Amino acid sequence: MAEMMASEFVSKALKDKAFLVEVCKSIPEELLKKERSEERFDFGRAVGECLYGASRVMGFGFDADEFATEWWRQVGVLKGSEKMRFTARFISSLASTGRRRAE
Repeated sequence: MAEMMASEFVSKALKDKAFLVEVCKSIPEELLKKERSEERFDFGRAVGECLYGASRVMGFGFDADEFATEWWRQVGVLKGSEKMRFTARFISSLASTGRRRAE
């Protein structure tokens, strides 16, 4: 599994619910607890940071720039309904793992 490229990881996270659940289980706690300014909150950036952090825990070796490039490239081509579907799937996956952002 550690041979997966950033493009494959992002694609699989966006499309495969079972894989997304596994990724959510691997998100480092400090990323879930990270304070973010509400006036400048960027959900896409926050999710990208969480997914990249999880990729590191899962043993993938691609770097942050490579991941960010792929993340924004693939998210950028999603239609509005696809973005909403992924957002719901991401939140549902976090909830199903019992992991939520600490308030």
